[in-house]
Amino acid sequence: MSILDNETIKIILQFQRNEITEHLVYKALARFGKNEPNRALLEKISEEELIHYNIWKKYSQEEVKPNYFLVWFYALLARVLGSTFAIKLMESGEKTAQTAYSKISSQVPEAKDIYKQEIDHEQALIRLIDEEKLYYMGSVVL
Repeated sequence: MSILDNETIKIILQFQRNEITEHLVYKALARFGKNEPNRALLEKISEEELIHYNIWKKYSQEEVKPNYFLVWFYALLARVLGSTFAIKLMESGEKTAQTAYSKISSQVPEAKDIYKQEIDHEQALIRLIDEEKLYYMGSVVL
């Protein structure tokens, strides 16, 4: 592993904190889930976020604490306004990550794979949200 510059380490630490925070958020959302396939998907994403955290930790050589306020905030939103709302709000922040991933991918080979998995998570969550919308609209129509 090559020596990383300070800017790259700073980005990695930010990614690392996001990953551990999202791990806990998805874990909490899975606990609230009533639908078994959705709960299983959220648990799977939670575990993959933990794997990403550990990859970033390998590069930063630091333990990073999650943002407990965000974990609490998204869990509260999911309870009050539903998981769909909480997930959409959380995933809206992922758009700016692409630039940062491409910036460090030359120094951190795993960055491209992690970014691809994050896109896969987003697609799976969009499908989950669309299914919930269809279910809701079906019950409104009936």
